[in-house]
Amino acid sequence: MAHVAMRAQQRILPPADTTDTSLSVSLLTCAPGSEIYELEGHSGLRLQYAGVDVVANWGLFDFNSPGFVYRFVKGETDYCVGLIPTRAFVTAYADDGRRVTEQTLNLTPRQAAEVVELVNDNLQPANRVYRYNYVLDNCATRPLCIVERAIGDSINIPCGLAEFDASTTFRNVMQHFHAGYPWYQFGIDLALGSGIDYPIDTRSTAFAPEVLRQLAATATIGHGIDTRPLVTSTAILADGPAQGTILPHTPWWRTPMAVALVVLAVSLLLTWRDMRHRRTSQWWDFTLFLVYGIEGCVIAFLVFVSTHEASSPNYLILWLNPLCLIVPALVWLRRCRKALAVYHGFNLAAIATYAICIMAGMQYINPAFLPLILSGALRSFSYIYIYREPKGPKQQ
Repeated sequence: MAHVAMRAQQRILPPADTTDTSLSVSLLTCAPGSEIYELEGHSGLRLQYAGVDVVANWGLFDFNSPGFVYRFVKGETDYCVGLIPTRAFVTAYADDGRRVTEQTLNLTPRQAAEVVELVNDNLQPANRVYRYNYVLDNCATRPLCIVERAIGDSINIPCGLAEFDASTTFRNVMQHFHAGYPWYQFGIDLALGSGIDYPIDTRSTAFAPEVLRQLAATATIGHGIDTRPLVTSTAILADGPAQGTILPHTPWWRTPMAVALVVLAVSLLLTWRDMRHRRTSQWWDFTLFLVYGIEGCVIAFLVFVSTHEASSPNYLILWLNPLCLIVPALVWLRRCRKALAVYHGFNLAAIATYAICIMAGMQYINPAFLPLILSGALRSFSYIYIYREPKGPKQQ
């Protein structure tokens, strides 16, 4: 969705003449790329008047800035807006083989001049940096809001895309564009909670730049006899696949579900053997719950520390939480068997509570989570069952 900061200009635009009929405002949409921040495409506003031909780009960030990754995870997602010469903007995407589509907007000279003024307001030093929000405030929503403010009314969107219906959520839109990245979607489903699982209206789906492009093609502005199409003409400034970068299909055996099923198969086999021979597979429990505990620490950070709106509430924390680290910490200590049994009882209760939340529709669950959840539940159940045996278990 965002683009790594190319050589952007932080200057202010010259004022636009409200009677200049040559003043043109266009929505530029770059087709999806292969990087994780490019999967929904990218948007910008092209402004042309009085020798000016630039793109206002709200998707600028710098991976190399101090503490970028930590601040991004924490929710301090500071992006900025800048002006980029149109030729440089288009060339950068053309070099990546990504299509750039221009939709010229049907604005009056006064409305177009208002767009320039609003862009200039965004370019002011006090406003240049903004707190990016993946679905509510990004490189697509900013141009849309500016155009609506310039016309003094909402854009009329007659119907949504065929891919989405009345029950569509933010997560559904993400899944549509992340089909070629199952592991990336798996990570999103871990990190982002129920805040992206409520039904959204058609306009809200435009947080994805590629969706905004398609919606703009049939949108209108004005009312009654003054209604007119939002877009007057469409042009391709840089050629490339309409659907963006075509990714190789992920083999089934490399998908999250395949890995999760392997984990479940091993857990089932070891649980059957352990319960039959009254032994505990300590190495497997150590490894499994260590991974769960580390991921639980990440989720706990996102829920309790991060300011990302969509990361809390996240009911996954009932399954994946820092308490999972109790198992690798105590599994080798005989004197801690009772404490470990208490934890496993708590874990089963927490997983059961999470299952109730999912059945109640409180949060979407990635299908690959199910085998992993069942694996943890099996190991907790087997531990409790074995240590209830009078003769006690054999250690392995």
